[in-house]
Amino acid sequence: MNVYLHIALFFCGAVVAQGRAPTILGGWMHHENPSRSLKFFNLAFQAFATRVNPPYLRGINLKVVKASSQVVNGVNYKLEVEKAEVSCGFQQLAWPATYYNWNPYKNLLCWTGKVLEVCTIQLHENIRTQKVKIESFDCRKP
Repeated sequence: MNVYLHIALFFCGAVVAQGRAPTILGGWMHHENPSRSLKFFNLAFQAFATRVNPPYLRGINLKVVKASSQVVNGVNYKLEVEKAEVSCGFQQLAWPATYYNWNPYKNLLCWTGKVLEVCTIQLHENIRTQKVKIESFDCRKP
């Protein structure tokens, strides 16, 4: 009985120690639902903003489809981003019923059109300075 207790305690200790182990450096980590991450969107937006002349990204929608990160001397990111066109319009309302409480921004509707390009972006973020450097930026037609 005493042997089984020692084995169980050893096993529980090994599980706890493994759970507290830090992430292995150098391996790529794939992220689920990257389009919901503000960090990945900001990285993609910064990369596109440096490639496009003002007024920057007016009339397009960016969606991060795939994202991976790698912890090395800093953090490497691989992003796959869909660039699609956006159209907006105002919803036409009935004239007399909504005349006094009319708010044009409340009635603005936007929708995403076809995907124009799929871009693969590789970035490196320096942990100490928080500076992001674009390593590669390649786009192709879908």
